[in-house]
Amino acid sequence: MNPLNLLIPILLFLPSSILSQTTTTTSSSTTCPLDFSIAKPYISAAAASSSPPSDLCAFSLQILHLVESHYLLASNLFVPPSSSSSSCWSALSTAISPLSISLPSSCNFSALSISLPCMNISSRAAFSAALPSQALADLNSSCSRQLTSSLCTACTTTINRVKTSYLPGPDISNVTDCADYPFIYAAATNRFGPGDSPTAFLFLLQPPSSSSANGGGAALPPESLEARQP
Repeated sequence: MNPLNLLIPILLFLPSSILSQTTTTTSSSTTCPLDFSIAKPYISAAAASSSPPSDLCAFSLQILHLVESHYLLASNLFVPPSSSSSSCWSALSTAISPLSISLPSSCNFSALSISLPCMNISSRAAFSAALPSQALADLNSSCSRQLTSSLCTACTTTINRVKTSYLPGPDISNVTDCADYPFIYAAATNRFGPGDSPTAFLFLLQPPSSSSANGGGAALPPESLEARQP
């Protein structure tokens, strides 16, 4: 007798609630928890600009880190679970589709790299525990206000000090590495939130209104990433 024939009666008499629960669990385990709508103004501005980002891989990560700051604010987690890696890459590719790039293949990112944490730090609580209390207080104080002008400089100076002193890595081919964590944390804990244009400048994303006015793109060129270094 074919063993599969013995399974058919069992499956027929399984409670529908169990079958439904299994389906729901499978579905929820693959859904991307990141909300890319917060990045839409910056993506639209970049696509419409006469000077779009020259490095679309770098720009896609700037967008990802902005979205992850919103995710940290909402869930207290830095990166999405590994079970949602594929769907999150798909969601990011869809979000930046006006720029004609497909992720992760176009940038040679690994499939799991979107879910790999820095130094096994996945949550806001773990991040806070990794820093001395005074360093965390300085970060919160420097980056809590609207980040315009000198206030942005004070915030990034504190961020650079934190990442150099307390988040040395190593990074393991993750697209959200230890250097990015304090920027994501600062944007998430800012009193105006990651949706505020001055806060988004932590990820070198320019306000869409100013970029349309001066003809620039919605992101600084990738070489300007060096400006975030001490």
